[in-house]
Amino acid sequence: MRFSGSLARGVAPTGPGTLHARTVTGGIEVPPRTGLTVRFGRGERPDVDLGVGVDDLRVSRRHGQLTFRGRQWWLTNTGQLRLPRGRMVHVSSEPVPLAPGYTPLFVRGAGFREHLVEL
Repeated sequence: MRFSGSLARGVAPTGPGTLHARTVTGGIEVPPRTGLTVRFGRGERPDVDLGVGVDDLRVSRRHGQLTFRGRQWWLTNTGQLRLPRGRMVHVSSEPVPLAPGYTPLFVRGAGFREHLVEL
């Protein structure tokens, strides 16, 4: 699928639970399947499914992941992430369930850099 513009503007109709994820380097569309995991970070395939902060050494090769279980996607952090309204997700945090709709993730980079992952 070709991505242009922000996911905040919406996506084409798909099945319930389909994950749409986008960064400045590309995007993916993944149907819901129990146990399926989508990994993101500055690494390359096959280590990650979605590149983020690929030129920023502060971003982990595998910075986080999204796993489908119990009828929804769950976010797990292996680096440092910030959700909207300043909510931090740390390595020690329990997985966070994603609500349906648009969710921006902010991956902390070097200096004052933040990299956006749109879900």
